Amino acid sequence: MSAVTGCDSIVTLNLVVNPLINTTKTLTICNSQLPYTWNGQVLNAGGNAVATYTTASAVTGCDSTTTLNLIVNPVINVVKNITICASQLPYSWNGQNITAGGTAVATYTTASSASNCDSTTTLNLVVNPLLTATKTMTKCANQMPFIWNGINVTAGGPAAATFTTTSAVTGCDSTTTLSLVVNPLLTATKAMTKCANQMPFVWNGINVTAGGPAAAVFTTASAVTGCDSTTTLNLTVKPVLTATKTVTICASQLPYSWNGINVTAGGATAATYTMTSPTTNCDSITTLNLVVNPLITAVANKVRCANQMPYVWNGQTVTAGGNAVATYTTASLVTGCDSTTTLNLTVSPVINVTKNISVCTAQMPYVWNGITVNAGGNNVATFTTSAVNGGCDSTTVLNLTVNPVITAVKNLTKCINQIPFVWNGQTVSAGGNAVATFTTASMVTGCDSTTTLNLTVNPVLTATKNLTICSGQLPYTWNGITLGAGGTAIATFTTTSTITNCDSSTILNLNVVPALTATQTITICANQLPYSWNGLTVTAGGPTAASFSTFTPTSNCDSITTLELIVKPVHHVVIDSNVCHAQVPVIWNGQSYAATGNYTQNYTSSLNCDSTVTLNLHVSQAPATLQPKEVSDCGTVVYKGNSYNTNVTVKDTVYNAWGCDSTYQNVYIKVLHDYVDTIKAEICAYQNYEWIGDTYNQSGMYRKQFTSAKGCDSTVNLDLTVWNVSQVSISHNLDDVPCMDDSITVTGYGGVSYTWKLNGVEVGTGDQGIIPLGNRQNQIVLLGTDEHSCESNANIMIEAIACCDLMIPNAFSPNGDGLNDKFGPETIGNPREFKMMIFNRFGQLLFTSLSVNNKWDGSYLGKPCEMGTYFFKVISKCTNDVETNYKGDITLIR
Repeated sequence: MSAVTGCDSIVTLNLVVNPLINTTKTLTICNSQLPYTWNGQVLNAGGNAVATYTTASAVTGCDSTTTLNLIVNPVINVVKNITICASQLPYSWNGQNITAGGTAVATYTTASSASNCDSTTTLNLVVNPLLTATKTMTKCANQMPFIWNGINVTAGGPAAATFTTTSAVTGCDSTTTLSLVVNPLLTATKAMTKCANQMPFVWNGINVTAGGPAAAVFTTASAVTGCDSTTTLNLTVKPVLTATKTVTICASQLPYSWNGINVTAGGATAATYTMTSPTTNCDSITTLNLVVNPLITAVANKVRCANQMPYVWNGQTVTAGGNAVATYTTASLVTGCDSTTTLNLTVSPVINVTKNISVCTAQMPYVWNGITVNAGGNNVATFTTSAVNGGCDSTTVLNLTVNPVITAVKNLTKCINQIPFVWNGQTVSAGGNAVATFTTASMVTGCDSTTTLNLTVNPVLTATKNLTICSGQLPYTWNGITLGAGGTAIATFTTTSTITNCDSSTILNLNVVPALTATQTITICANQLPYSWNGLTVTAGGPTAASFSTFTPTSNCDSITTLELIVKPVHHVVIDSNVCHAQVPVIWNGQSYAATGNYTQNYTSSLNCDSTVTLNLHVSQAPATLQPKEVSDCGTVVYKGNSYNTNVTVKDTVYNAWGCDSTYQNVYIKVLHDYVDTIKAEICAYQNYEWIGDTYNQSGMYRKQFTSAKGCDSTVNLDLTVWNVSQVSISHNLDDVPCMDDSITVTGYGGVSYTWKLNGVEVGTGDQGIIPLGNRQNQIVLLGTDEHSCESNANIMIEAIACCDLMIPNAFSPNGDGLNDKFGPETIGNPREFKMMIFNRFGQLLFTSLSVNNKWDGSYLGKPCEMGTYFFKVISKCTNDVETNYKGDITLIR
């Protein structure tokens, strides 16, 4: 431009381009600090680039942008389970005084050394009570004294003994008090009278074989006290009177009536007459010895020929044969009873038989039973003999069949390649008529049959086929055969002749005519593609870039010309150059370049094709100074290949991809530390432990690691103990099948606490239980817990029966001595309904009981009754709903 003076004035512009400054800010907070406010922005969660803050640089006036990476460390919460006894309260834990158990009764908070965030442990405190229990037992007087838990117990009472142990479940003391009931023993006497013929007899399951005082003793457990009650049997046996009466009769007098008894057969004890003796009140028996003289019978078997009928036998004329055709009766001189003879008459006929025989023609004339027969036919001869069995003549007539010899001709056709062949065991080597003969016995007539063979032999047909093809037709298919080359007899095709049924073969001679080929070579530059040749468009070079075919009339085959196309390249060279900001300007091929850009120059190559060279120039920006940043990691910080174990500030220069300075920055290195905690837990073998998303069922130490956004490990260990379960079992005091409504004592083993169930209903707790058997089928289930609070179960099935027998004493002594003071039935069963009534000799009702356990004490209206005989009536309905009535007398003794 021209100045005021008219001289040129030059103004040079120095342009400074300031970069945009971008930095990243990394912050770490605890989860409890959310939401977090940063530069006026409220953040609800952590993450990379969760917020961006832009301000104008006070130095350059250009915007600078800071991106926030926010790391949120979790608050670690742990639950601590502790069990103590009630006597340990109040309980001190981490400086806190706890006066009662419960869930989350206390909380203890510390700062995590790993994340600098609070970790909270919550206490669940289980307070086990001091256990007390009362054990009720019943013993019989003869079982005293007895040992209970190592204590010698000599007498009954509500607190006969006390036993204290440390509970295996809670670890606290448990106290059991024994309440002991001692039941007395019961005795009674039963007097009975039996006749001798009633012996032996069964009394209360005892086989009694003889009478006498104390003939048997019956002992049962009292249904009331569970102790033995003893009844002694005094048995009187009265004799039976016997006599024998002998009577003789004939068999025709049967059946025979004797003392009102219908006797159907004789014998030493044909009948027995029983009457009650007025002296002994037992049966007297008279036995009948009945002699039955038989009616003497005989059978006469006679045989006569048919021409001897009619027949006279013992003055009777018999006209026909058969069984019992006549009877003859006379009186026996020995027994005085009739004797009878019965005639069985067999009438034999004259026997006529026909004999059928077949012979061959060659067997004629034929001799039969001494008779010469010259020709076949019916009734050609007759032979007569006397029958051996009946003494009557038998006649046989001969029918003779004469069979001829059978002949046949067999016609067969074979191919010549099947000769020789075997026919009925004979080798035939040529065709012709009657070439072989085969003779066999006829399966129809038994005579020889002859078969003659006529054999026709057909020839095999052959032919040759000549073909010419071009080489381009290979591979060639002929009659289903694929051929890859020509030649003489190159293939053979075989078919079965429809005329002779023998194979015919055709042989192929194949002539292959080769195709004519030529190659044309052309050179072009790459920018001349695509290239047109003989009407073909060629898009790329190569030794076989294209092929052109024409037909040759001489060989009748195509001729092929192949294009070899050489394509010379057009050079397009690209040079990438990266320079730092301090290295500009750049001189290239005499030109000066100071800014980033693409610069191209053209030239002709040595192949005479156009070429270009392009310079891609990149000029790096001037380096910028960034805001300081912090780098942290757990244990050791690795930054730019260097390891740091302590906090330090590093001056960092960042180079771009071309090795030029890009940024300058101060880096604050911060070293963080890990956090470790351990949780202890216990489960039973059949349980699973769920912990932080995983399931465990084996004892061991398990570890979970949580990596914070800074890369620090928070490690929590699970120390898991899996207790094997102690299997509970059941024993009971049964020696025999129990009665319905009985109670049995069951004992549990293998646990420290127990629950009893009967048919699905809970009926008690403790290691022993008294179970009432109210049904025929009683399922008893024991649920047990061992010292680790692990549960198991066992079950038994007890089948009860209806026990319906009552044992009623015949005397009692209500004198207050504790022996036989009350009267009533004894039974091992448990009647569903019961009623007992006591009467005096005048029929006055003195006492009524509706329970088998409520017995008569020998009083009426509160006053003792006099000694003497009284009468009872008992109506009892058993557990099987069968009702039984009893009545009798009893003696009251004082």
